[in-house]
Amino acid sequence: MTKLARILCSICLLAGLLAGSAQVLSAAEVVEIRFFHCCGQDYRNALYEEFSREFERLNPGVKIIDSFPAAAGGGYSDNIKVAIAGGLPPDVMWMGNGMWNFVDQLLDLNVLYKNVPLISEILPSVIQSHMWEGELKAIPFGLNTHAIFYNADLFAAAGVTMPADWSWQEAINIAKKLTRDTNADGQIDQWGIQLSELTHAYQQGGDFYTPDLRKVNFNNPASIAGVQLYADLVTGVYGCHPPSGSGNARDNFINGKVAMSNFGVFESDVIDPSADFEWDVQLFPTLTVGGKTTRTSWYSSETWVVYNKTKHPDIVLKFVEFLVSRENMGKFARTRAVIPSQPSVAVSSFLTLDMPRSISVFTKALDWWSRNSAHPSGLAITAGGYHSQIFSGQMAAATAIPEMERYMNNILDEYWAARGK
Repeated sequence: MTKLARILCSICLLAGLLAGSAQVLSAAEVVEIRFFHCCGQDYRNALYEEFSREFERLNPGVKIIDSFPAAAGGGYSDNIKVAIAGGLPPDVMWMGNGMWNFVDQLLDLNVLYKNVPLISEILPSVIQSHMWEGELKAIPFGLNTHAIFYNADLFAAAGVTMPADWSWQEAINIAKKLTRDTNADGQIDQWGIQLSELTHAYQQGGDFYTPDLRKVNFNNPASIAGVQLYADLVTGVYGCHPPSGSGNARDNFINGKVAMSNFGVFESDVIDPSADFEWDVQLFPTLTVGGKTTRTSWYSSETWVVYNKTKHPDIVLKFVEFLVSRENMGKFARTRAVIPSQPSVAVSSFLTLDMPRSISVFTKALDWWSRNSAHPSGLAITAGGYHSQIFSGQMAAATAIPEMERYMNNILDEYWAARGK
């Protein structure tokens, strides 16, 4: 081999080594972001994965590792705890009420709320519901409110019209008219109303907790009256609600056994194809106590949270901002899974949906938004057994609620003392 040939060979070899080194460096620069989402529905998983691939396309060198470990609930939270303990924590996570189990492990997201206009749109009352010790622990991207779903065909058959607005007394009177023995066998087989969820009655008078989360806040005339009204319904005082053990409210509604029930917006896609009757939705009835009129609903949120020990906070925050972009939230809104938390997106992408006809009921309910019972202490609404005694008719709400308040506040005092605060 000539000297020139040897030189050329060396140059080629060096070029190859440099190319190989460049490939290793490129691979080393790939940033992996672990993304946990839920809740077991195929359409959600597909949409989240679409978001991940688009973010990767827009951000070369970033790899989003999608994981949907379980449906919402204890199993999902347990899987997150296992991932953190195992040294492979998620960077970004979907969270519902379970976020309160992780508040000390979540990054403060105030920087997004203060600097991203679309996130700054979110209702202040909703943002406040996700604050903890001065930090915004989650970006609530979607909201869930319950409405009263009603069977318009059963209303028409009974000669009843759904009012433009209504009180609980009017709702009960309507429910009585819709409660019937349709086959004259002496047994009621069509009920006027069946409540699918009861705990939001404690929010009839406002937030479940005081603003600092140190005390419960439901020992007030409106909440006591609301809880007692619900208890009277389910224990048969009004004779228009099926007894305990009569089956699932959603199934009973779909099968025409119940004329009214309360569900979240996400149930629309289940009820719409299953029901063989005309249906629509209405706000929860109002309740007037001591001259003050209130309204409540079941309120919850779906959020994005960030692990506070993420190795790539800048990229992760950019990913969260991307997830709640107008385009992506518009896609999510069209699934009817949640109400977009940003009003402009709700108007353009949610309120334009054609079913149910009165879809704006879900957004109007947000005017009464209040914080639910989820708390970092893990305090359960069933603590002390008072809730079950109220709803089995063993204790009046006016008697039980002050005792319930005292019992729960003792638990909260112990929790805060353990935190040294």
